[in-house]
Amino acid sequence: MSARHASIPWTLAGAVGLVALIAIATLAPADWQTPLAIVVVVWVILMFQLDRSASTRRTIERAHRRERETLTEERDEARSDAREFRAILDAVPTPILVLRPSGRVSTANPAAARLLDRRAADLSGRELEDLLPQEDLLALFDQARSGTPARARLRLVLKDRTRFFDVTARLATPAGEGDPDPMIVLGLEDVTTLAESVQLKSDFAANASHELRTPIAAIRGAVDTLAVAMDDREMVERLSAMIGRHAVRLEELVKDLLDLSRLESSETLAPSAPVDLDGLIARLDSHAETARSERRVELAFELHPDLHRLFLEERLLELILRNLIENACKFAHEETTVRVIGEPAAVAPAPSDSDQATARLHDETLSGVRIRVIDRGQGIPLKHQVRVFERFFQVDPGRDARRQHRGTGLGLAIVKHAVRRLAGRVEIQSVLGEGTTVTVEIPHCIRPQDLPESGLPA
Repeated sequence: MSARHASIPWTLAGAVGLVALIAIATLAPADWQTPLAIVVVVWVILMFQLDRSASTRRTIERAHRRERETLTEERDEARSDAREFRAILDAVPTPILVLRPSGRVSTANPAAARLLDRRAADLSGRELEDLLPQEDLLALFDQARSGTPARARLRLVLKDRTRFFDVTARLATPAGEGDPDPMIVLGLEDVTTLAESVQLKSDFAANASHELRTPIAAIRGAVDTLAVAMDDREMVERLSAMIGRHAVRLEELVKDLLDLSRLESSETLAPSAPVDLDGLIARLDSHAETARSERRVELAFELHPDLHRLFLEERLLELILRNLIENACKFAHEETTVRVIGEPAAVAPAPSDSDQATARLHDETLSGVRIRVIDRGQGIPLKHQVRVFERFFQVDPGRDARRQHRGTGLGLAIVKHAVRRLAGRVEIQSVLGEGTTVTVEIPHCIRPQDLPESGLPA
């Protein structure tokens, strides 16, 4: 029986005792009244004391019950907060490590687990020094542990690859709030793409300055020499030829820089129009005439008849083929043939952020084209093949001393960006001493014969 229900009999007993006391005073013999009255009074006092004790016990039990309810609510709220914190932590794409002041991992989100190539549960209890043993990173952790927020861009080697991170470290609970064991939150935002882009721009500016400075210095030196060698006809002719060569090189550099700038300034898919294939072939053959004649190289176009129904931006296709043919002719062995092979192919489009591009790329009424430019020539060392599409990268500017002038180092970079504008792909295969094949794949650019003009995408 609970204290609340137990108090009712004690109260009734007290009332009965009071009635008995009155009855004794009225009905009992005189010599019995006093002892019976004392007994009844004691009994009544005892009953009221027991009732008071029951009331006190009820009060204490109510207090305990409220305390238990409060603790249960706080525990449930803490569990709910922990679940919310875990859900938020797991949803954050940035790798996050929550560390104890000792340097041991308390918890980590899935992004951190993927970064470190481990399961999130396996990271708990591991030492930061074991997971990321880099001095400048550990210095940031020590700074945050002392109460000072820390931030820096660090280069970390993970999975045998160097990556750049913006690392932040700070106390989870600000110092001075009485937390005896605060946590340190370490965030690692991957900025490799941004850092490499900044580096590429810096390298590009330096390389462009160097490439422009060389012919300008040569022209200036020749002009200064002409001023004192006007009477030497042979010297004048030699210096004039030098000025002409370097002026041509400057013109090529400026033209290539403008082409590259236009291609890089837009990431949208290029507009499409029917390609005049015969006119394009004639222009490409004419442009390559000088390079072919220097090396006595033949140029052969082996194009499938369906390519006369190409539908893309002709200027970009010409830019791609012109640079590839020019490169092939420059590095082909003498008296060999550079082949340009084109055929329809099932080509998957490269990813594009443009809604317009996406809509056209999923148009299944168009098919793709694969174009290969093949030379039998010097080839490219395997270690350099991954870099040939970089701006100003040249395998060996002096590897063919018979050429009158080297290229700008921008041709394949232009090809890469032009192919990207067409949502295509480009790859290179080369065997040193045997030759090189560059393959360009462009999706959905051949118009079916039965497709009416009005149905073509704009």
